[in-house]
Amino acid sequence: MTRNNPKVHCIKKLLGKQMIVSNLEWRRFSSVFLIIALVSLTSCKTTDLGLGLDIRPDGQQDGEQAEESQVEYNFFWDQHNHLNDLIAEKKYDEADAIFGKHEAFFAKDLKSYRPDLEKLAKVLNGKKAKSLSTSLHDLGAISWPAPVTE
Repeated sequence: MTRNNPKVHCIKKLLGKQMIVSNLEWRRFSSVFLIIALVSLTSCKTTDLGLGLDIRPDGQQDGEQAEESQVEYNFFWDQHNHLNDLIAEKKYDEADAIFGKHEAFFAKDLKSYRPDLEKLAKVLNGKKAKSLSTSLHDLGAISWPAPVTE
């Protein structure tokens, strides 16, 4: 390409070298950049506008309690990511509720989700192990069938 070619969009100086960029190349670059920017912005759970406020997609601000039903999942942040975030924050009962609500999602690829679900089950079972053990012991002390009274 020469500089006199009408298809040349501009001459860019990149890393000390001059590059000639055609209109077609510039459009492709612009389109790819725009798609990446849009996907990145829409996949965020929160958007910080630099105003000291953390505005979430559900319209609430930081500090307000969001109901789980308002959580939006997408290609980059799904139910499994949400479950892992809650486990990391030690919000095990909320993680259990997510699993219960989206059990069909986890059943699709149980093999890959199994380690995280087992970790959650271990914690939840550990919380109830003492009362369960006591209950099982008490049940063992009951003689069954009960003797027939005349």
